Amino acid sequence: MFGYVRPYKDEMKVREYEQYKGIYCGLCRALGKEYGVFTRLTLSYDCTFFAAAAIGRLPECPEFVRRRCVVNPAKKCWFCTQGAEEVYKYTSALSVLLTWYKLCDTMQDEGFLKRLSARAGKLFFGRPFRRAARDFPELAEKIRIEMEKQAAIEREENPSLDACCEPTAEILGFVFSSLGKDDTERFVLHDFGYALGRWVYTADAADDLEDDLKEGAFNPLIGRLGLKGCTSLSEEQRKMADEESNACLNLNAARIGAAMNLIDFGRFTPLIDNVVRLGLPRMQYELFTLHLRPSGKRDTF
Repeated sequence: MFGYVRPYKDEMKVREYEQYKGIYCGLCRALGKEYGVFTRLTLSYDCTFFAAAAIGRLPECPEFVRRRCVVNPAKKCWFCTQGAEEVYKYTSALSVLLTWYKLCDTMQDEGFLKRLSARAGKLFFGRPFRRAARDFPELAEKIRIEMEKQAAIEREENPSLDACCEPTAEILGFVFSSLGKDDTERFVLHDFGYALGRWVYTADAADDLEDDLKEGAFNPLIGRLGLKGCTSLSEEQRKMADEESNACLNLNAARIGAAMNLIDFGRFTPLIDNVVRLGLPRMQYELFTLHLRPSGKRDTF
């Protein structure tokens, strides 16, 4: 995933902060246990958000325990553990599968050095990918189909941003709909995940626009904004790109919020609310007003 779906820590209560850390650390531990130590490098805010939403939908609250950090054994952390094992297994597989296809995409679209690092990454992730696909074949098949659609769309002459967003949106719609207990819940959760997927893809495209212009890489905003042939952005072009991207993100953020009003995330509702109503707008503010790039799309929390 991309790493933009973050909580806004300044407005989190201590309880919410510890809950989030417990889920983040629990997912880190599960990744290493299920798919090997190298897969911990795939740990992201986005998958942590899905895990929090999934755990919040469980009928019983999982146990939080203090254990030594798997990365820094000298430090003790809270881990959200017993009762959430199946959520972590599914989320770990999701993280590994998405990372594999991201590496495949990088090998096709990026420059020599990035292609080389992606090829090296695939050497470490081949076995975890095959195991994740075996553990969750329906999820693996859905991601494969949508990523093939993504590649086909990006090979078109001038694909629209809407078309480019669709595969990511469908993947997140699929995984969030799996949390529903009946058709109505599945429909609303699919819409929640679908809009979130469109938000994430658009944020990533806007964040990477200048780099993609310099490297001649694909970006749907280049055609949308008439930037073909440009290798950098003027002040006027930057302003136009910021305004267009922010407008698209606002539309999807409103749709995410509307769907969330109809979903019960149980004891983690305040945490999910913090991410949706504060974290996403804050990310937009940093990207398009302060022009700050995330300090690593796979930060530690």
